[in-house]
Formats: sequence, structure tokens, C-alpha cells
Amino acid sequence: MSQRKACVASGIARATLRYCHRQPDDAGVFQFMQTYMATNPRHGFGLLYASARHQNQPWGKTVLWRVYCQLNLNLPRRGKKRLPARIRQPLQAGNQPNQGWSCDFMSDALWSGRKFRTFNVIDEFNRGAAHRD
Repeated sequence: MSQRKACVASGIARATLRYCHRQPDDAGVFQFMQTYMATNPRHGFGLLYASARHQNQPWGKTVLWRVYCQLNLNLPRRGKKRLPARIRQPLQAGNQPNQGWSCDFMSDALWSGRKFRTFNVIDEFNRGAAHRD
């Protein structure tokens, strides 16, 4: 049986049988990356790729990323700077009038749909007894 008929019978392309994998020659990419990272050790892939584009290097992003990963140049991501947990303490009310004040904005809407905002200032000493019957 000919190769053409065998490929038709098995349902595979003829090019599959003739395919030979060629190792890419990445010597120039390795050299470029090693010299760039020696001078800029804290630069990541984005700056490396921008530098390669700026210098008109012939390699694309996929080739650069493959070699970048082969050289284990991936930098660990920086964590967020977190504030230390504050110690929670209950708020102290004032002992006499005009010792402490609290302020806040509030918004509401009328029946007609018109919205309005108020700026409320409350004396901390007597806020518990602010309402009267």
C-alpha cells in the first residue's frame, strides 16, 4: 500500500510522517538575556521585552518568554505592605459638654425624589440623650 493511501485510510496527514523537530538556536537570546540581567537584575520580563524591542532584536515575545523561563529568571512577586493590626479600644465619651465632637455627612431623599445631604455635628457628651419625648 502506498504512503498516500495508508494516510487516507488511517485519517492522518501525510506531513505528519515527514515532520522532523528542529531544536531552535537560542544562543543569541541566551547571551542577550544574560548581559541584560547582569546590568539590570531587578527588571522583570516586561522591561526585558521592551529593551529587546528598543534594540530591534529579531526575537518575538514567545521566544523571549521561553528562554526567560528556562533561565529561571522569574522574580517573586512583591507582597503588599500591610499595616500592623491596631489595638481596638472602646471609644470614650466626654465627661462634660464641648469636650469632644463628632461629625458626619448623611444623605436622604424626599418623597418627590429630590436628594439632599446634611452635615451633622454632635456633642459626644450628651449624644445618648439627644432625643426628647
